[in-house]
Amino acid sequence: ASKYGPRKGLSILPEIVEQLPDWNFVALGRDWEDFISRSGLRELTNFRYEIFNKRSRNKIFSEAEIFMSLSNLEGGPVPLIEAANLGCKIVSTDTGFARDLFVNDLHGRILSNSPTAEEVIEAIKAVGEMTYVPNDKVKLLTWDRLTSLTLKDHSRIVTKLDLNLGGAK
Repeated sequence: ASKYGPRKGLSILPEIVEQLPDWNFVALGRDWEDFISRSGLRELTNFRYEIFNKRSRNKIFSEAEIFMSLSNLEGGPVPLIEAANLGCKIVSTDTGFARDLFVNDLHGRILSNSPTAEEVIEAIKAVGEMTYVPNDKVKLLTWDRLTSLTLKDHSRIVTKLDLNLGGAK
């Protein structure tokens, strides 16, 4: 669910999609066209590509069973929270805050930062059998709530600094 790039760990994606013909995969992002053409994903009937926007994100995440992130470097990944909030189970590499939010084998599966295709396939199958959906784990992590908390916290800091500076004059 993002812009295509080398850090996304997608070299193993064609093998995963090919080895799981009964699973449907959706790449949601921007600038994937060249990779899809070069990798042969375009020919696989269980793979499709959707251009990322807010409407497509909500629709795809709401319909999906599992959100998979193969990235080897992430600041978040924020789409992990968004997907879980919309009812997806998680298959993610151990990047960003994935391990801080989700418990391995409870909310999904957290993989090494460079998993093999076989490890990802096994994780997808295992997570597919899980009944627990982790949306309660992240339901409070909305942009509005986080922004409000950040602004409130920032406001308190500024007020304290202003008071301290004001008293020092």
